[in-house]
Amino acid sequence: MADSSLVGLVDDGSGDIEMFQWEGYRRHDPRRPSRKRLQPAVDLAAFCAPPLAALTLLWLLGPHTAVVLIGSAAALATVAVLATQIIGYADVAGPAQLT
Repeated sequence: MADSSLVGLVDDGSGDIEMFQWEGYRRHDPRRPSRKRLQPAVDLAAFCAPPLAALTLLWLLGPHTAVVLIGSAAALATVAVLATQIIGYADVAGPAQLT
């Protein structure tokens, strides 16, 4: 484990203390799957829904000039990339096992 090498760096006699114990607990917490499913939903609502709402209002209310439409299409593409990244890094299945 990575934390065992950090324990060796501490030279104050605390080598018997479990370092980063909270990380292990968070990884093996029975509620971890529900947290890992909820977090992407919160991230999508916080970072993707507001720009999509703004773009929708822009498209409904105008102005519909070429510059506005091109800019809004670029903004839509950016939000789509962001949503893809949020979903791709969701880690719902759990941590990858090193072999």
